Amino acid sequence: MSKNPFVRFTVYGAGILLIIFVLLISVTRQTLYAPTAADAQARARLSVGDRLSELRIWPPNPDHPLYILRVGLDQWRLHNATDAQLPLVKIDLAAQRLQSAQILLTHHRTSLSLTTVTKSTKYILSA
Repeated sequence: MSKNPFVRFTVYGAGILLIIFVLLISVTRQTLYAPTAADAQARARLSVGDRLSELRIWPPNPDHPLYILRVGLDQWRLHNATDAQLPLVKIDLAAQRLQSAQILLTHHRTSLSLTTVTKSTKYILSA
């Protein structure tokens, strides 16, 4: 680390701002995608086996721990599509999001299902 106090202050300040940013994103995400009381009660009745079987679903839904892989793959597909293919890829992604929304509804995740339908609509409108 540099002995210059200004550089140290800047580096520490940037680190603190990064930590605050990550915490804000985490709290916001938990607030937006938190299950409602009815969703939580319905999920409480699920057995451990049912919850583990949900983790084997591929492609993963937005409530799945590996969902970030699906998002990355979708972004890769959009980035590598030609101008002629782009509308078809977006329609395909919209259809996948609608299927995910249906699955989320069966798993009693209504608020997250609504968000997923909204994402599907955005893909259709941009296609």
